[in-house]
Amino acid sequence: MQYLTVEEFASLYPWGTIGVWDGTTPQTKGANWTVQNCEILLNHGYGVRAGYGMHILNNYIHDNGENGVGGGLGTTSVPSTQSMNSGIVIQGNTINHNDYAHFNVDFGAGGIKLGATSGITIRGNTIQNNEGEGVHFDDYSENVFVDGNLITDNTDAGGISQEMGYGTTVFRNNIVLRNGAQVNAKYWNNQIESSSTTNVKAYCNVMEISPGRGINGFDVLAANRGYNRFPPYQYMATTGNYFHHNTVIWDQGATGGTGYFQTDPANQPNFIADNTPPDYNTYHLPSGTSYHFVYQKSQLTFAQYQSRGADIHGTADTNNLSGFPNVAITSPADQSSVTTPVTVKATASDKSGINRVEFYVDWKLQTTVAGPPYNFNWSTGTTGTHILTAMAYSNAGIRNCFAVTLHKQ
Repeated sequence: MQYLTVEEFASLYPWGTIGVWDGTTPQTKGANWTVQNCEILLNHGYGVRAGYGMHILNNYIHDNGENGVGGGLGTTSVPSTQSMNSGIVIQGNTINHNDYAHFNVDFGAGGIKLGATSGITIRGNTIQNNEGEGVHFDDYSENVFVDGNLITDNTDAGGISQEMGYGTTVFRNNIVLRNGAQVNAKYWNNQIESSSTTNVKAYCNVMEISPGRGINGFDVLAANRGYNRFPPYQYMATTGNYFHHNTVIWDQGATGGTGYFQTDPANQPNFIADNTPPDYNTYHLPSGTSYHFVYQKSQLTFAQYQSRGADIHGTADTNNLSGFPNVAITSPADQSSVTTPVTVKATASDKSGINRVEFYVDWKLQTTVAGPPYNFNWSTGTTGTHILTAMAYSNAGIRNCFAVTLHKQ
């Protein structure tokens, strides 16, 4: 399906204007569709309902009544569908101004919301000005990958959220700015959140916290959400999360917090020990003595935060008005198989200029390049999978990074 304009259909949950739902055979209805280069607008429910194997590519999805993209596979009638690899890819779309009908954002409204589904890739989208979460995974989703998206100014919910999930999730290279303003709802919102979820790894993201009640940075939350309704029916504990090498910026007048939050001590008494402490993050604050950090429950200054074991290699300053550099690895492509030596190429820019770019392999510094071209000749290391990162520093003193996964043969 491509080059279509699809508008003004009165679709309602759980169906989409594009996409089919059947609670008994969700793996077959609308399977392996490609929706590409379409404009999808002014429909009452979902613009697109994501189904098994669906690729949603380079569309303009806007001004729909509930979600730009919604759906998922899992159903208690066929529980095995929840954990099967869905193969859903949502890439290169512009998704904005959805939820004009003011559906309950806590239930599901905004840019993208998928539930009870494994194996989702969301990459390179622009998701802005929706009423509701920019990207929201819920109801026991697992093994999701969110990479290289611009997610800004979504209201009444946060930027990216993995809620009640498990498996392994990666949030990286995303620019997540000013999400969570309370307009039609009153919720506590985060730029990036992991709640009652295992094994979320979040790195090389930029987060901007704007002024307003309940607008926060990143949040790893232990909460009592009960037991998984799909096999293996486990208690939904928050374990194995790690937020590192992110950049968090507070606007002037912003009062929000960031950190790891314990609200379920009865069931998760070892919450802090069960998650890797946040580390190597950089924070840019309006005031160096303000209480913007949480590590367990109390509001803390950055010095107190570090004294409890959080971000012992992190930094905090009051340089919060200088923006952030743009950086990307342009070659080799993410997930490439390579033989060494191989040249890793990056680009970097900032309005103040670039001071330097550092290259890392598996978070170990390999070399520093003072000026363009920002290239690194990778010639060492073992056979297998590695994370390569370009870390750019602006002349204004702000850092940002970009990571790819390469498979060395």
